[in-house]
Amino acid sequence: MNKKEFLSKLEKKLQVLDSKEIKDIIDEYEGIIDEKVKNGKTEEEAVKDFGETSELVEEILSAYKINPEYGKTDDSFKKFLSDGEVLIKKGASKLADSTEKLAKKINTKDSNSSLEAIFEIFIKILILLVIFAILRLPFELLIFFGEKMLEIAFYPLDVILHAIWVIIVWIFYMISCAMVIYLMFKKDFEQSTDKKGEVKKDIKKTTKSEQKKNKEVKQEELVKTDNSVSTMMVIVLKILVLLFFYIPLLFTNIGLYIALVVVLFFIFKGINIIGLGILMLGLCILASYVFTIVENLVFKKKKIYTFPLIIGAILVISGSLVFLDEAMEFDYSNTEPKTTLTTKTLRYEEKINRITDIDVQYGTQNYITDNDLEDGAIILEVSYYSDLVKTRKVEYHNHNNEVIEIGNDQYKYNHKVNRILYETLLDNLEDKKIYNYSKLFQTKVNIYANSKTMELLK
Repeated sequence: MNKKEFLSKLEKKLQVLDSKEIKDIIDEYEGIIDEKVKNGKTEEEAVKDFGETSELVEEILSAYKINPEYGKTDDSFKKFLSDGEVLIKKGASKLADSTEKLAKKINTKDSNSSLEAIFEIFIKILILLVIFAILRLPFELLIFFGEKMLEIAFYPLDVILHAIWVIIVWIFYMISCAMVIYLMFKKDFEQSTDKKGEVKKDIKKTTKSEQKKNKEVKQEELVKTDNSVSTMMVIVLKILVLLFFYIPLLFTNIGLYIALVVVLFFIFKGINIIGLGILMLGLCILASYVFTIVENLVFKKKKIYTFPLIIGAILVISGSLVFLDEAMEFDYSNTEPKTTLTTKTLRYEEKINRITDIDVQYGTQNYITDNDLEDGAIILEVSYYSDLVKTRKVEYHNHNNEVIEIGNDQYKYNHKVNRILYETLLDNLEDKKIYNYSKLFQTKVNIYANSKTMELLK
């Protein structure tokens, strides 16, 4: 292999590096070959002194803190990631070159390299945000379809099932995001574990006496710069992970463990929801596992085992199956439960002579025809649990129509009332019955009018 062929092959294998770095390396090896030729060797002999080109490339990439395995695999996904890394580096280099005048004003030795690093971080963050947004779409669809499927249930079962479903989906979304971050910044995390200023290897020695002295100085400067760049990227990345992953996961874990304690309390009370307890325990383990991974990215590393992930997944799947079987044993009724709460009924007699809208803020309304009433006369019967809500009647005009609004101020806190609700829920669960408890907080309005007056009501 002559000089031209060797340098061309070397340049192709070093495409992961910055264009300036490639040029420096090619120029250096070209100078070494020319020097050998002047000393009497042929180009082929001079090239042969370097050994296998692949081994030489490994040495160079290792010195630049780049995985030597780059380019060895035909795996399309890894190739895509590697090509993306090259594209980002080239883009950062071009942005740095375009602001070279600004960099010259900064009185530092490696100002241009630092500027390249800043642009590289900026580009990678933008790409991450785009990937996160795109990756979120399928998970949002999963949540949407889950909500539609759970619409068959009613309060509070729909709230419980919806919360569990959302937590499961978001845990897997965070796992996916963490994998994307790791893949994009893997090189930087690996570099951050190296000692600053440490040189792994010099570029492969062509002979025992040649090029050693010149390369050592250059390589030390390159590695120091590279380490500072990697450190800066890791710091920025850790801040992002802390804000968008660590803190939300911390509160998610707290919420899950509180929910687990509540479920265990109901089990202790004799409610047959062991499957829900197993499911919540699995979710707690999975959330804690993801939290540990994210914690390792932000703080010092701990050893991570795979068995919690496996155990958590098994508990979630088995718990879900057992919980579904237990849930089938319950009777569901879309009515309010029987309680000892105080009911109250208010009666309003009104006169109308034009189109009137009866607006019940939170509750139900039932129109009943009573032809014994006079034309224009209506009667409103408003029933509600006075221990829980307070109603009010407001009349006003809206677009030439009359509006009668029945307002609902919900839930006046009272320890006695809370005790009644708690005991009602426990009794229902022990009897394996679930009601629509939201109806306890609703206002029921019966509207009486004759047939002619009914035409004015809407």
